[in-house]
Amino acid sequence: MPFNIEIKAYARDFLEMMKRARTLSNKPAEVIQQEDTFFNTEMSLIKADMDIASLYVELVPDQSMATNIFGLIKAEYRRT
Repeated sequence: MPFNIEIKAYARDFLEMMKRARTLSNKPAEVIQQEDTFFNTEMSLIKADMDIASLYVELVPDQSMATNIFGLIKAEYRRT
């Protein structure tokens, strides 16, 4: 059964990220414009759990790419 996964992360190279996203699905990549309202970002950072997030890495067929991308996410998390 396919899963819809939404990842919010800063991408230095948007086109490269789109190329990588295409390898995860048999459908074309899609950008959905949305307006976010952040109410309590400090609490969100406290609640973020990298151990739980790391479990999603196991769902990606290309483990090398998954590990690489999750490494970027963890590095950014540590900077905040």
